[in-house]
Amino acid sequence: MSSTRKSLVVEGWRGINHSFALVNQFQLLEMAQNSDLTLRHVDSPFHFAHWSRETNGAGFHDSDEQTLSGITVPESGFTPDWTYRIFSPVDLRPPARGGRLAVFVVTELGLDDQSFVPGSDIAAFQAAGNLIMTPSHWSRARILDWGFKPETVHVVPHACSPNYFFPLPPEVIRSQRASLGFSPDDVLLLNIGTAIWNKGIDVLLQGFALARQKRKDLRLVFKDQRNTYGITGDAYIQQTLARANLLSDDVLSAITLIPANLTMNQMNSMYAIADCYVSPYRAEGFNLPVCEAIACGTPVLVTDGGATQDFVGAGAHRTIQATMHHNVTIQSKKVSGYCEPDMGHLVQLLLDTPTKPAATPPPAAGWDVPVRQMLDLMA
Repeated sequence: MSSTRKSLVVEGWRGINHSFALVNQFQLLEMAQNSDLTLRHVDSPFHFAHWSRETNGAGFHDSDEQTLSGITVPESGFTPDWTYRIFSPVDLRPPARGGRLAVFVVTELGLDDQSFVPGSDIAAFQAAGNLIMTPSHWSRARILDWGFKPETVHVVPHACSPNYFFPLPPEVIRSQRASLGFSPDDVLLLNIGTAIWNKGIDVLLQGFALARQKRKDLRLVFKDQRNTYGITGDAYIQQTLARANLLSDDVLSAITLIPANLTMNQMNSMYAIADCYVSPYRAEGFNLPVCEAIACGTPVLVTDGGATQDFVGAGAHRTIQATMHHNVTIQSKKVSGYCEPDMGHLVQLLLDTPTKPAATPPPAAGWDVPVRQMLDLMA
């Protein structure tokens, strides 16, 4: 960003643990430290009426909560250089206060008419020199498929704050695993996701059940998102396994479901005690839990070719072979692209999962680099 002072109004979600809100709040914490930026914030209405700080609290440290709440609304007559929107659905309409517009857009399977608020005009948005920010090349490709010009859509990745996501000492991991009823010999697999098709939770459950038939030390911890999306994991687990003829007392006893909302400190602990974070997704816009697991020193097992290809490297991390599909219809919905994980390869990788290595990874890079990249684009 240049030394000339800039003014920015952010319109977005705060106070809850939805991914848009978390990204917005971490970005705001970085922006608030920028002395070259005059920053204001407008809270956008939540997508669902049941979302609230009480039921979906983000769990930031008190000092960060104070920083976030201290970012005030724009005063009367405030004219920003830029307005940045980070909420859903996508709103491409000109900002009421003037200036140029940057909009956060992320998509897993592709955009459709319902992705936008009425009155969003792509041609007018682009002609005004406005920008789209998206967190992965996979998401960017899906956005371009909808008809946006390449020069309009910029990849600004997500990150992990080392203040919240970091490895725990081995003795703490042992103690916390024991307190949750896991033995030192258990190989703990973790997934934090919503039971919807693109997340591949059905693939995970079937793959785990098949691997469990041959390897009895495998355990699966599944944190569902019922507080956010109202989709409970209990019935989904049983129904998915029953449809695949894989439902058994042994498999159910090896799955631990966590229904409660967790603070970020609790999330850090869950990542840290796991031997492997497993995400056999079909399509993700970024997959922030994978990034967080890596920051906590936990190896990941993810679908090859998707959004995580941007940041999941080699070493202890592994990828599941997948078949790419483009421009298809799934459940009456047009899909720009998805990756179908290979079940046989997933099962083999689960069978080969080692206990987590003791080596401590370097600290997470943090949000400063992507935020600086985003602000530099708002030249």
